[in-house]
Amino acid sequence: MRKYLALVCLMVVVDLWASEGVLLELKPSIDGRVSEYRVVKDLPSKPESSILQKGSRDINDANYCIQYDSENWTYYCPRPCEDSMVVRFVPPERCSLVAFTWIGYNDATGATGQPVGVFAAMANPSEDYSTYPGVNEYHTAPLVHPLGNILWSGITSAPGNMVWDTVNIDPGVYVGDSTFFCGYSGINPTDTIACLAESWIPMPAVIDVHSYQFNGDAFAVDSGAWFCYYYTGDDEALQFGIRAYIRTIPIFYIVRAEELPYSYNTAARTVNIYGKYFLVGIEEMTLHYSVNGGPEDTLVSTTPIEGDSTEGIWQLNIPGVSVGDTVDYYVVGKTYNALYDTTPTYTYTILAGTPGHFLYVDNDNHTYDPLPSQYGEIMDVWDYDVYGAPDSSVLCFYTTGNDTQMTVVWRDWGCTALGRGANYGLGGDGILHPDSAWIKLLLDNGGHFWLSDEDQGYGLGICPNYGQQSVPEGHWVREYLGIQGMYDDNPTLAGKGTILYGDPSDPVIGDLFGGIGYQTSGQIYIAPYAPITGSLNYAYVGNYDSLQPGAVVNMFDADDLVVSYRYEGPGVSYKVYNDFWPFDYICNPADSLEIDSIAVDSLVEDVLTWFGIRWVGISDRTLEPGKVVELLPLNPVIRDAMIRFSLPMKMMVSLSIYDNTGRLIKNLVNGTKNAGLNTVRWNGKDSEGNSVANGVYFYRLSASGKHLSDKMVVVR
Repeated sequence: MRKYLALVCLMVVVDLWASEGVLLELKPSIDGRVSEYRVVKDLPSKPESSILQKGSRDINDANYCIQYDSENWTYYCPRPCEDSMVVRFVPPERCSLVAFTWIGYNDATGATGQPVGVFAAMANPSEDYSTYPGVNEYHTAPLVHPLGNILWSGITSAPGNMVWDTVNIDPGVYVGDSTFFCGYSGINPTDTIACLAESWIPMPAVIDVHSYQFNGDAFAVDSGAWFCYYYTGDDEALQFGIRAYIRTIPIFYIVRAEELPYSYNTAARTVNIYGKYFLVGIEEMTLHYSVNGGPEDTLVSTTPIEGDSTEGIWQLNIPGVSVGDTVDYYVVGKTYNALYDTTPTYTYTILAGTPGHFLYVDNDNHTYDPLPSQYGEIMDVWDYDVYGAPDSSVLCFYTTGNDTQMTVVWRDWGCTALGRGANYGLGGDGILHPDSAWIKLLLDNGGHFWLSDEDQGYGLGICPNYGQQSVPEGHWVREYLGIQGMYDDNPTLAGKGTILYGDPSDPVIGDLFGGIGYQTSGQIYIAPYAPITGSLNYAYVGNYDSLQPGAVVNMFDADDLVVSYRYEGPGVSYKVYNDFWPFDYICNPADSLEIDSIAVDSLVEDVLTWFGIRWVGISDRTLEPGKVVELLPLNPVIRDAMIRFSLPMKMMVSLSIYDNTGRLIKNLVNGTKNAGLNTVRWNGKDSEGNSVANGVYFYRLSASGKHLSDKMVVVR
């Protein structure tokens, strides 16, 4: 059980200032909600003399800036300055607020130099912000106020147009790790300052929000109303230009253990442990572990491998276990004056790769299996959410030997494990484990890599603040993946479904642009995350500004922005396929919420076939002429039936529907079909145009003297 510090120790902590705080490794939200710490910038460290300084009071004493804007200003929202504009901040750890900045817009009459009231306040602890009224809505009486106790207030002068004003708070106010607000309001009714806004986080109105405005106009209830995201169009989120500067306060005594992911490694595994205690230091770290729920064993370390007893990193090695074994472990730190701190319990299981398989790393939010089921018998799935980032033992298995397919398919949303390394639970204090080294080894050995990621510019570390960036010479993303420049979250492609164009004669993905599924010949329609969220607001598709010579553009939009390409490494027989959007969000052009599974499966088969991988049933990967590959049923049939079949070469085929008595219902195909995946739609009607009754039906495919049949169930 965790033992907490005595109250007298906590009182001492308030008077200490840390030279550096714990920088959180941030990732894009995967559940469609805005990150509480959307952007947290680590400011330059302060001189050693400032570590114990009390009364930090201005922006120069801050070591973090919390901001929710990206300076992508698109419009402004003119309001008289007697209204209040505030932003709700969630600090990453215990801290004091030492300053905040705000940016305003002055209309044609000018207001530079006019007095403006500025203030900081705690959040109202009784307010439920997840249910706060949305766009152009307000609380009905009695008014519920989002602000709690006022921490600090003052007066500043309105800056010039689009100029940041710094508000220093003297001597600084303690906010702990609680939510707080910073904002400004008018003290002069004639002020003409407007609030600057942007639309960089499109989202439904009633979810987690940060920007609020008090409006005192007569149309509002009683004495006015608090709004969130007020004056926005099409549910775009309003973000006022306000940023908070904080000084983090060190936790007096802390122990953190590295959370190891699942692994293929059966040997001993090292756990890195971070400890910090300023007074007498940490005497020992004890790691408690058990295998498969058995008796608990312990390991003890008294000497850190880095730092010293007041702040350092200790290491302990959990003995090796067998495939299928599950290990539970936690760490207890003991100080020289007998204080204890205990970490949470972590769990990992040893898994095993399968010879002859390829690896599919799935780290995204979806409600179905995006890879067609026919690949199940030749694919190892790595569930990132459950297993953690794949370590070197996992990726290396598909890289060297083991008779594997030498292929990794990586589907992510901000693939930080590839670009910045996976940080297993140390909150920024520990050792990073970059996976890019193993992807490079895979490609060096002639393997293949498919990255499908809407935020890959951010994840790969090229666009740390999203936006448009070039890839430096010598960077592995440039030299191995063939990308010279990229634009993460291009506003041209954001917040909407997008039509992508391609060549039906392309030798790799041409059949995808032949009018397959719901798609129109020469184009496909993508709507990332719309089927999950019910909204197009999250479709932040990026694009590749420039590619290495030899890269082949596969898909582009109406403005010729490249969103998908393929690349073969120069002098090495590896292949890379890259999408700047999740490959499984090809949707019905008439309904953004409906996945076009036929088109998705076609893309998957095309890319994996280019890699040399074919689905189950074709073990030798070669097809003798005349062999019908497979007939794929899709059940149940609720509206239209999509019947898919793959052919080894262009040939004559016949496809017919029969009822359960063997009576011919309709002949769908009687002619030539191309090699590869073919799709035929049946609208559930017989040869005379009458809708068939519910029940079991059979479809039969004949080609080159061979016949395949299967059944389907019609349910209306």
